[in-house]
Amino acid sequence: MKIIVLNIIALLIVTIGFSQSFPLKSSKWYYANAGGTMPPNTTLTIYGYEKDTIINDTLGRKLNNDLVFYSRNDSVFYYNVEQYKFELIYDFSANEGDTIELCAPSSELSDLKSFKVIIDAINDEEYDGVTLKKYHTISINSDFRFEKDFYMERIGAIYFLPVFGYSIPESDYLKCYEDSSILINYSNIPCDSLIGNLIHINERGDLVIHSDPENGIIEIQSIGKEELVIELSDISGRLVYSKRHDLDKTIIDISSLETGIYLIRVRLRDKLIATEKIIMK
Repeated sequence: MKIIVLNIIALLIVTIGFSQSFPLKSSKWYYANAGGTMPPNTTLTIYGYEKDTIINDTLGRKLNNDLVFYSRNDSVFYYNVEQYKFELIYDFSANEGDTIELCAPSSELSDLKSFKVIIDAINDEEYDGVTLKKYHTISINSDFRFEKDFYMERIGAIYFLPVFGYSIPESDYLKCYEDSSILINYSNIPCDSLIGNLIHINERGDLVIHSDPENGIIEIQSIGKEELVIELSDISGRLVYSKRHDLDKTIIDISSLETGIYLIRVRLRDKLIATEKIIMK
């Protein structure tokens, strides 16, 4: 009896003794749609910690998307349901120039069980006074890669796991990440909001255009950009508005425009960086 009790205690020490640093229990990832069959930012999915779970004598943390992760020192493993074991997915001990072998998620389009990436660069990013390391990767295998070619402390990869090939532009984008000590907003839109009149957001999330024809306004948010030139023309090409703006937030009054289709163009240093259509009814 004593031997059994001691074995149970030893098992608990092994499974619980390691610090579970990914994901944090307070972590939340917010995803919104980027377009496609529905207007951008009209759907919202939030992933986060669901519960602790023991698999193969290992204590892991399960997200509400059914992914299970296990942390040991500076390594993060995820439970591969096809291979019935935890496998390395993020290596936070890697250095620039290192080549690391990571688990390849199951895919009907590939037989690879693992893939290799080169750590191309590592940089620090600070959010709310917290410094996080970001690992930029170059995939050696053409089949698998991390979305946007990086993974990051606390956040992991954009879609958690490596992706096969390249994602389509209309796929969901990571809008926000937050936990008990930091909030990272990639979109400049409130994390839990849905805005049906969002008509443009660039890849970095530092240029956002909202169109609200019913209330007669266009709102443009630009973070860290230089002076922008904003132009509005009708379907014939006639310019109805043109002005330079150097504010982070610009509101344009379009209430006097006649019914029809208009094009808004945004230029930075004479380079066209955004073109969108607006319908006045």
